[in-house]
Amino acid sequence: MSSKTLNSGDVSFFLDFVHRNNMRDNYMSESVDCEKIFIPVHVEKNSCGHYYLYIIHTKNQEVEIWDSLCDRFMDETERDQTTKKLLLAMDNLFGNVMFTKFDRRMASNILLQPNR
Repeated sequence: MSSKTLNSGDVSFFLDFVHRNNMRDNYMSESVDCEKIFIPVHVEKNSCGHYYLYIIHTKNQEVEIWDSLCDRFMDETERDQTTKKLLLAMDNLFGNVMFTKFDRRMASNILLQPNR
């Protein structure tokens, strides 16, 4: 197993890892069987790191983004690019669902960190 950490810009590494280790066959059910898919993402900037969470609601065809720093750590354009890459990777992983067509929204009911 590689010691390389998956980050938000590393979709090809993620897909390669998933395919090499038969992750889909060994650990994942069909996406139509899932009600929700949880995907934590780590972003690193200026030697600082931050995690946020994607919750993909497969039945509602919606992607919910939980980010306690909202736009203070990464701007909306960066997050949109990361979201597109992640959903494209999910499209490749599960060929029967077009995650890139799902509606996307920021979670509105989370507490924000007071970091400055």
